Amino acid sequence: GGVVDIAPGLGADQAGLISDPAVGGAFRVTAVPEFSLLYLAMGPFTPPLDDIHIRRAIQLGFPWKRLAAAAGAGVRPARGVIAPGMLDREWDADLPPYDVDLARREIARSRYGSAERVPPITVYTGQTALSDPLRNIGVALQEELGPRLGLRIEPVSVAWDDFLAGPPAGRFPTYALTWVADFPDPSAFLQVLFASDSPDNYSGYRSAAFDALIAEALATPEPEARAERYSSAQQMLIDDAAIVPVSFDIGYTAFRTGIVGVPASPIGLLGLESVSGA
Repeated sequence: GGVVDIAPGLGADQAGLISDPAVGGAFRVTAVPEFSLLYLAMGPFTPPLDDIHIRRAIQLGFPWKRLAAAAGAGVRPARGVIAPGMLDREWDADLPPYDVDLARREIARSRYGSAERVPPITVYTGQTALSDPLRNIGVALQEELGPRLGLRIEPVSVAWDDFLAGPPAGRFPTYALTWVADFPDPSAFLQVLFASDSPDNYSGYRSAAFDALIAEALATPEPEARAERYSSAQQMLIDDAAIVPVSFDIGYTAFRTGIVGVPASPIGLLGLESVSGA
């Protein structure tokens, strides 16, 4: 008793401390890419984000890739909406580049015509440390898009219990959220978060073409054809500027020396039947 054999769900900082030689080599640490996505949802039904050009300006003007890269070993910059490794493949999408000039042109093409005429955009996030710009996306958007594009971003940090209740109630049209897949299939992101009839479609995105692609994918047994439909659906979300995918998490699990056969996976420890050790 009193001996820790397995410690899952560690952050990068905790993993670094545990793997420090000063601990005495009692643990080894394994990094496990997780099926989770940190993303900015831009509800397309509330002004000014009902104008696709404003949503595209945010996609182009928000340096999410730089923020994710600076966040350290705990995340990977997103390359799409679907987490890498699902169905044993990569899911790289055609993501908009970081381009302030293009973002300004999108604002000019909007019905507002100029940034000063665009109403303030409120971005809701759960309360987090102010020193963490990746998790505090509302503040990061304000600091990046205000000076460079002239957009007025109003970040609102909400206590976690209230924040988790907000998107399902439709109170937060624009918000940042980390979504963890319950099962290892792209539909855990695409269908659950964005299908028109999904109860977890908190952003209010609606597209008959997207729904048709998801339905086709779910009904297609052949792996390559199924993956092709999922890839097309993912790209449609990005082209419709419904989302800014930011990063995927990396989890760390520590094992006491001598413990073997631990089935760590991107969706957690699925069972301990194969575990053994002294």
